[in-house]
Amino acid sequence: FFFESAFNERHHNYFNLFLSKAEADILVVSVDYRLALEIPLPAAYHDCWQAPKWVASNDSDPWILNHGDFQRVFLSGDSAYANLVHNVALRAGAEALPNAVKLLGAFLSQPYILSTKPIGSEVVEGHEESPPYVVWGLMYPNAPGGVDNPLINPFAPEAPSLATLGCSKIIVCVAEKDSIRDRGV
Repeated sequence: FFFESAFNERHHNYFNLFLSKAEADILVVSVDYRLALEIPLPAAYHDCWQAPKWVASNDSDPWILNHGDFQRVFLSGDSAYANLVHNVALRAGAEALPNAVKLLGAFLSQPYILSTKPIGSEVVEGHEESPPYVVWGLMYPNAPGGVDNPLINPFAPEAPSLATLGCSKIIVCVAEKDSIRDRGV
């Protein structure tokens, strides 16, 4: 939420490598958003909702029409981006995308999700003083509910049901040494 961008060379090179080996025609749109601390959350969530709307609004672009399929749109992200993807997929379930664009799936890699209740391998003593929790407080200092805000905790009491996701396929990957991996699981 506070560093990196769609223009990060590491991500750009990864997608170039991935796409060069793909056996399917794939278009990738990298999404940038306003970074906290300059612009606190929830601004990034609003910015990222604009991405699928932008894709949907380009349904008459000849190049995109020849290389893309508006009925097979996927979202993907890692860490904070995975959190944003999850929330965009939820919003796509509540608000239709223009021009009948269909969000088919989402890929969440090491999603940044939290809760006040520790689970699995998370530390119990000092749980909310661990780095992921401190970062959330810095990025969204006025978050209603703190780390039990539905934007960061998909199981918070006010969180929308996962049944309302605007896609029919989802994959979540976690890393063995990620301190919040059990949340992704």
